[in-house]
Amino acid sequence: MGFTILRKCISAVETRGINDQGLYRVVGVSSKVQRLLSMLMDVKTCNEVDLENSIDWEVKTITSALKQYLRSLPEPLMTYELHGDFIVPAKSGSPESRVNAIHFLVHKLPEKNKEMLDILVKHLTNVSNHSKQNLMTVANLGVVFGPTLMRPQEETVAAIMDLKFQNIVVEILIENHEKIFRTLPDATFPEPVSLSTSPPNAPPRQSKRQGQRTKRPVAVYNLCLELEDGKMLIVFF
Repeated sequence: MGFTILRKCISAVETRGINDQGLYRVVGVSSKVQRLLSMLMDVKTCNEVDLENSIDWEVKTITSALKQYLRSLPEPLMTYELHGDFIVPAKSGSPESRVNAIHFLVHKLPEKNKEMLDILVKHLTNVSNHSKQNLMTVANLGVVFGPTLMRPQEETVAAIMDLKFQNIVVEILIENHEKIFRTLPDATFPEPVSLSTSPPNAPPRQSKRQGQRTKRPVAVYNLCLELEDGKMLIVFF
């Protein structure tokens, strides 16, 4: 059902509204969006919905329904498990290392997730190719789809701070769609460090108090003695 919804919406957008200004940023009327999504998610009515030729459904209603569908999934397309791993390369490294790391991680996604992400990102690449008309640059599409494809499992302050890095990940996917989805990751490139598992030889974690103790300056352990003649003697150990 999910692939049918995705393909029907994308086909309609590319046929009717690829040049519409603010595509995917302009939202549809909530009641119409919910009605369309309900029909698309119902096996009995999904095939009856004609999005390409019917004037009953505006393009903004279709794009909003597609985004709402992706947000309603039990888990985001790029998964909770790999969320932090995708964020890491977006924060640092050379452009090449970022692409290689994200390339590697995409191929760790469940096959169905990767396939659906491929279809969507290919479409977004096409949308960005018409940015002179629709004003939806790669950066703008990253802002729209970053939180949708990479929503965090918990809404923490750290997650809010990572919003811009989610957008960067989506930008990299769009700009490098062919390489990421049509080729296998470079086997010679070092595997990105995973946040979901601890390194095999990781040293035991220290408590905060232990960490503070090891950082104390040597001066803390100096002993100052006052001699009988009033002079001071400092002993180091």
